[in-house]
Amino acid sequence: MPYPYSRRELTRDAALTPADFQQIKRRRGEANRLGFAYQIGFVRLLNRFPAQQPFELIDELLSFTAIQIDGEPDRINDYAHRQHTVSDHQSLIRTHLGLALLEGSAEKQLQTFLFDEACRLEQSSALLSRAQQFLRAQGILQPADSTLIRLVGEQRKVAREQIAERITSGLGSELINTLDALLVVEVSATTSALQKIKANPKKPSADAILALTNKLATIEATGATEVDLSWLNNNYQRSLFHYVRHCSADRLRNTVAPRRYASLICFLWQSYQDGIDQCIDMVDKLLTRTQSQVKFSQLQALQKQRQSIKASLSTFCKLGEIALDTAIEPINVREHLFKVISQEDLATQIEAITDWTTGKHSDVLPGVIQRYSFLRRFTPAFINSIRVTADDPEHSCVEALTLLRELNEGNKRTVPDDATLAFVPKSARKWVIVDQGKIS
Repeated sequence: MPYPYSRRELTRDAALTPADFQQIKRRRGEANRLGFAYQIGFVRLLNRFPAQQPFELIDELLSFTAIQIDGEPDRINDYAHRQHTVSDHQSLIRTHLGLALLEGSAEKQLQTFLFDEACRLEQSSALLSRAQQFLRAQGILQPADSTLIRLVGEQRKVAREQIAERITSGLGSELINTLDALLVVEVSATTSALQKIKANPKKPSADAILALTNKLATIEATGATEVDLSWLNNNYQRSLFHYVRHCSADRLRNTVAPRRYASLICFLWQSYQDGIDQCIDMVDKLLTRTQSQVKFSQLQALQKQRQSIKASLSTFCKLGEIALDTAIEPINVREHLFKVISQEDLATQIEAITDWTTGKHSDVLPGVIQRYSFLRRFTPAFINSIRVTADDPEHSCVEALTLLRELNEGNKRTVPDDATLAFVPKSARKWVIVDQGKIS
């Protein structure tokens, strides 16, 4: 079997130590010394001895070992046929390196470790890798692959059953019936309710956010989010989430009840969290897009008024020169100003640029307000679906969102006069406070 080991890996893991050389020198015959050294390197590299029938050879390791002891790699053939000698050497090497066999207390150690790992990892491949790391760290020789796979499978099954039992033991009959109903395809429908929860909109839009908020409401209505899963490792939750995501409703119906209900609870929990994250991300993208559209509109308006703004800037430069000219008496400045531009033309130019200094083009917010009807399509549903908290429960943003949620629920459009504006920047308040001090 070929092993793609690099020189660096062999030097790091399979290099012989001075103590190894002392053991090797005690062996009689070049073939015995090479075989003994090769088995030491093999154990250091893979934490197991090479198979004997036929003798397992790694060409890169054999060449590396032969170089270290100044031997001939071909002599390994003479050694490989002497199975009794190979076995005796393995016993000596195990004592020399202080390695234990996987039996008795060592096997119980591994079982305990695997159970703990299986409570946070569901995949067999990940558990096998962790088992191999544990055995190496504890100085226990790795057993045959079939033995290790069996132990992983046993502890994975025990952990799975205990986790499923703990989750399902706290479920009421009403919640269990609700979970079963998710797998039923109604006569008038083409898919199950579970499949609808699995569906996720990909592109941010008002309709996509409404679909996500409806999905969050559906999950909340099941009561699954009330189940306490804080004790369960998040990796394991995600594993069960993906299990349900890739299973059909029919396959889940045929799954053992405890695992079915545990998997569905984890799926709904993770779907709820993912739905919130996706919903927030979409709202953020839509608000950013809206802001970009306003800025682009302002840029287009600026280009259209380029000539008038250029004229206004030219006038400003000329007026500035007169104001700064020390040769002109202060009492005569006004007279000189109106020689450059008439009062009527100056008033016209001031009116033209007012929008860019203090008017609707001076800030992004007025342009966003003009798109209020678009934002209103999804913000009430979003605000009602998301619970916002802060270190300070009386933070003005939390207070404002709570008020806005109450207004949405009561279908009210008038903001109370005493509503907080502490979160609104001073530069933006003129757009928020409108007619006679009323809050928009």
